[in-house]
Amino acid sequence: MNALGWNYRGLGQPQSVRVLRELVQRWKPKIVFLSETKLKKNRMEKVKFKTGLLNGLIVPIVGRSGGLAMLWSREIKVEVQGYSRNFIDAVVTVSESEFKWRITGFYGNSETHRRKETWNLLKSLSQNQGEIGGGGAPRAQRQIDGFREAIHHCKLKNLGYCGPDFTWCNMQEGDRRAYLRLDRALATPDWIEYYKDVKVHHLVESTSDHYALLITNAIGQKYSNGRRFQFEAMWTKREECKDIIKEIKKKRESLSSLVLRDKDGSLSSEINMLRKEINDLSDSEEIMWHQRSRVQWLGLGDQNTKYFHSRALDRKKRNAINSIMDDNGNWHESMEGIAEVAVSYLKNLYTTSYPSRISNVLDSIPTKVTAAMNQFLIQEFTKEEIEAALKQIHPTKAPGPDDDSLLFCKANRQECQNLIEILQLYEVASGQKINADKSSVFFNANTPDDRRSEVLNMMGTMQDT
Repeated sequence: MNALGWNYRGLGQPQSVRVLRELVQRWKPKIVFLSETKLKKNRMEKVKFKTGLLNGLIVPIVGRSGGLAMLWSREIKVEVQGYSRNFIDAVVTVSESEFKWRITGFYGNSETHRRKETWNLLKSLSQNQGEIGGGGAPRAQRQIDGFREAIHHCKLKNLGYCGPDFTWCNMQEGDRRAYLRLDRALATPDWIEYYKDVKVHHLVESTSDHYALLITNAIGQKYSNGRRFQFEAMWTKREECKDIIKEIKKKRESLSSLVLRDKDGSLSSEINMLRKEINDLSDSEEIMWHQRSRVQWLGLGDQNTKYFHSRALDRKKRNAINSIMDDNGNWHESMEGIAEVAVSYLKNLYTTSYPSRISNVLDSIPTKVTAAMNQFLIQEFTKEEIEAALKQIHPTKAPGPDDDSLLFCKANRQECQNLIEILQLYEVASGQKINADKSSVFFNANTPDDRRSEVLNMMGTMQDT
C-alpha cells in the first residue's frame, strides 16, 4: 500500500512540479491525490505526464482557486465514482486479492459560512468509505466540532502520523510563525484491518507550506549513486557541486529534523534559509541534467523530469563502445583492444594517402581568396576575435564539424551521371568514402515518377525522401 496526498496550493511554478516529481520517484506511490493545484486542465495534464502517473482524473480550477487531481499508476485498477470541486471519489481493486476499497480525496470548502455544506457532503460519501485525505483553511472551534461530528457519522478513524505534529506552516519567522494540522488521513475499521501495518508520514518539502501525507506500509528511500567527477554547466552557478545529490539528501534530512524541533518558532529563520538552499541546489541539479540531455529546444524551466534523465542516460548508452571491428574484420571487446583499433583508425584517417588526382580537383576550384585576404586569414588571432567566437558557441554544447553538403542538378540521366562522377572524384581525391545509406535524394514535386525511378536506380542505395 503506497498512496500520497498533498494540498500543494499551486503547482504553477516549475520548482513545484519538480518536487512533486521527486516525491513520486522517491516513494513510488500507486495513487496520488492533489488539492489546490490552481491549474487549468491542459496544464495539469502536463504535470501528470511529468510525474509518470499517466492515469488520472483532473478537476480544473474555477477562477483562480481550487483544482483537484487524482493520479494513479497502471499497476492498479481505479474506477471513479464521482467528483466535484471538493472531492474525487473512486474504488480501488487490489489485483492480488481482488480486495476492493474506496478512496475519497476531499478538500473542505474554504468559505467559512459554507463549511456545514462540506460536512454534509462528507456524510453523503460515507457509504462503504475506505480512506479520506482532507485539507482546508484554519477553523474555529465550532467548525472543528462540525468536522468531528461528520467523522463520527462516517465511522472513520484517524490513522495517526509519523513526523512533525503539524501539516501546515505560515512560513513567517519568530513569534509570527504558526503551525496547524490541517491535513489528515482517515479510514474505516475494515480498511485498517486489511492494511494492518500502514502508517501516515508527514513529509516536509522545501517549496510548499503544506506537508505531504505519505500513506504506506513500506518506508524507504532510493537515491542515485555517485557519479564520476567531471565538469558540468551547473558549476558555473555553484562551484562546490561535486556531490550535489548527496548534499540535497543531507539538507532535506536536516530540514525535517529542524521542523520536528521547532516548537515555538525559534528555528524559523534557519528553516527558511535551509529551504532556499535546497531549492538552489535542485536548480543546479536540473541544469546538470539539461546539459547532459543535450535538448536545447526544451527550456531550463521544464525541470528535472524523467524525460531529461532518460535523454541523458540514452546518450550515455549511444556513446558507449562495447566492441569494435578492425580493418581486417576482427572484433575487439577489451578496453585495450578497442583503444588500439581507434588510435590506428585515426592515424590512418589523418595520414595522407597521396591521392593521384588531387590536382584535378584543385584546378576545378576557382580562386576566391586573394593574396591580401590570405594574409589576413593567417595572421595571429586577437583577444577580441577569440572572445567573439566563444560567445557564439552554445553555453552547454561542444562544437563539432558540419560535414553535410547539398548538391543541385536537374533530374535527368546526363546530369545525374555528372553528379556521380563528381562524387567518385571526391572519394579518390580525399580518401573518404561517401556513405550512401546516410545520403538522400530530394526531388521537386513536379518530377515525374518514371524520372525519379531512373535517377534512383543510377544513385544506388540513396533513398527518395
